[in-house]
Amino acid sequence: PFTVITDHKNLQYLREARRLNPRQARWALFFTRFRFHVTYRAGALNGKADALSRVFGPEEPSDPDPILSPALIVGPIVWDMDSEIRSASLQEPGPEGCPEGRVFVPTSCRRGLMQLVHEGLGTGHPGEKRTVQLIQTRYWWPRMAEEITRFIQECPT
Repeated sequence: PFTVITDHKNLQYLREARRLNPRQARWALFFTRFRFHVTYRAGALNGKADALSRVFGPEEPSDPDPILSPALIVGPIVWDMDSEIRSASLQEPGPEGCPEGRVFVPTSCRRGLMQLVHEGLGTGHPGEKRTVQLIQTRYWWPRMAEEITRFIQECPT
């Protein structure tokens, strides 16, 4: 026989109890395969075992793996589009009447913006109305809704 010194009093209880629930009875039956004695020792008095039970793994890497796949990070793509729109605006300045808080999109950038919003990662090919709503939150150009509708109708998906 061997001796188990533990700070888990329930192991002692399993061996001495008269009334057990079905799960406890299964464990008690399992333990009958072994010849051992259970001795309780409070965790505070069992320093060596406490130290051995601690898991000291390697230090965390300084460059952890990213949580999101790079394919799901759309921020840089939008920033690239914004800088493209800004530089194109130097050649084609916006007309009067651009709503406050929105950016005028020059003709050369419109198709790219519509593709980004409609076909980009995480958007799932929204319909005409939703694509217009998504673009209207930040951007503007004359007859925008008509142009987006035409673009969506040409989409093969």
